[in-house]
Amino acid sequence: MKTGGPGVPVSADPRGAPRRWWRDCLIGLAITVALGLGLEVAARVYWYRQAVSLHDDFAVVHPSGRWTLAPRYHENGTDVNSLGFRGPETTVVKPRETFRIVALGDSVTFGHRLHFTYPALLQARLEHRPECRARIEVINAGVPGYQTRHIRGRLDEDVRPLRPDLLLVLAGWNDLYSDNPASPAKRLDPQSPFNRVLRVSYAAKALTKLAFDLRPPSGEASPTVRQVYESFAAPVFVSDYEGLLAIADDMRTPVVMLTLPSLLGSPDWREAASRIVFPYYTTNVDLLMLLWTKYNRAVRDLAARDRRPLIDLAQEISQIPGSQRLFGDTNHLNPTGTTVMAGILENDLLATGLLPCGAQHARLHAR
Repeated sequence: MKTGGPGVPVSADPRGAPRRWWRDCLIGLAITVALGLGLEVAARVYWYRQAVSLHDDFAVVHPSGRWTLAPRYHENGTDVNSLGFRGPETTVVKPRETFRIVALGDSVTFGHRLHFTYPALLQARLEHRPECRARIEVINAGVPGYQTRHIRGRLDEDVRPLRPDLLLVLAGWNDLYSDNPASPAKRLDPQSPFNRVLRVSYAAKALTKLAFDLRPPSGEASPTVRQVYESFAAPVFVSDYEGLLAIADDMRTPVVMLTLPSLLGSPDWREAASRIVFPYYTTNVDLLMLLWTKYNRAVRDLAARDRRPLIDLAQEISQIPGSQRLFGDTNHLNPTGTTVMAGILENDLLATGLLPCGAQHARLHAR
């Protein structure tokens, strides 16, 4: 090695330092990529071991931004027919002597983490009623992640050709979780770049969930914040719901509106407080309950205004002793809860006289 004076070494290759810098950068990059891939693989193994299908697996995104179910998808207990609806095969043209019901909604209707959904259980119950004079078919048109505007598009584009005799609508959860009352002009977009990354990367999904779970719980809301929530009237949700009902009226198809059942409605909800899932804008249980009450009130008011049939699932399920045990989280029913919900719908639908069952239906349609 040459020296540039007493005790001052000089590199034999002046390019050695830059080369070492690039080598260190490449090694660091390789380690980072390896760690990222390892986290991605671990996250995918974890999610797939839950024995349920994920939204990423069966979602087909359209240029309009709306997504539907991939036809003929069959994985982990999730069966999608060739028309893109969860459940057994059916035809666009309604079979003779068939009364067709279509259930519209989000992941609650689709059957989040369930092998048996409430539309399937409802059909099974009605099929065994001897007083029904026609075969009753219940088609599950629920899609995970749908806001009411997406359900409106689902009705107009995918359900209209089926010519249903009756519609069941359970809508509002994703609107509630997307619309921050403090910023009514801004809503969470399922097709935003961030959410597109979450659908591609399971590692990003896991890290985001961890960040949400580790959020410190909010203390009591200030009077100012509570006033904002109390004055919130969910205008976008109401407008989208009105648009959905207008399409149903154009189709001349009766609609039965359903309120949103929830763990929050149970008197003993604190026993299951760890299962409550909060929206991105608050971790205060009181404020979440207030919003849930407001969205259900909006559904009840729309039904009363237009004199449409309403099944108040929120109230009926809340009155069941120990109803907190019927939910897997804030809004998704577990298998027992889904069975209970199907039973409530069976009884209440029969009471409306809209089904081809019993003398009441005959008198209604003879007018």
